[in-house]
Amino acid sequence: MGARVPKMRTGDSYINYIKDSYKPVGTTNEEEIFGERYDAIKNNQWVNWGDEVLHSGLKQNYSISVAGGTEKTKAYFSLNYTDEKSMYENDDYKVYSTRVRIDQEINKWMNAGINVQASFSNKNSRNAVLERALFATPLGTPYNEDGGIPDSRFIIRPESVSRRTGWSI
Repeated sequence: MGARVPKMRTGDSYINYIKDSYKPVGTTNEEEIFGERYDAIKNNQWVNWGDEVLHSGLKQNYSISVAGGTEKTKAYFSLNYTDEKSMYENDDYKVYSTRVRIDQEINKWMNAGINVQASFSNKNSRNAVLERALFATPLGTPYNEDGGIPDSRFIIRPESVSRRTGWSI
């Protein structure tokens, strides 16, 4: 069973919700309530921001290892790769890691060894994407005719991606 996303308000459901919130102050005129957004209502321009920000996520993990040795010397080597694509656009995580281990029996009562691990990660993350989609005004269009993002304070803004890349040993 997949994740359940809250239903986004659009159309009459959204209009009535907003109009009801203005009733206590005595305002019911849609043009007055919605201002410059009223053109989007007249043109039936609705955006389901949940559909715009969510997609199917995917996680892949690959590992390869080699082990061997002699009676007194043992060795192990591994490589790992993880690629995780979130359900949000521009939200992903990649990890490359390796491990090397060598053990040597010096005599019957003493062993010596070395174990080295290293990893590199690259993470692009976005915060509160679904929360922003839930509270964004569903009026207008998500993109201009040229595919760009409309210059409007009434739509959800693309969140800046915070990039964290780093080595760890």
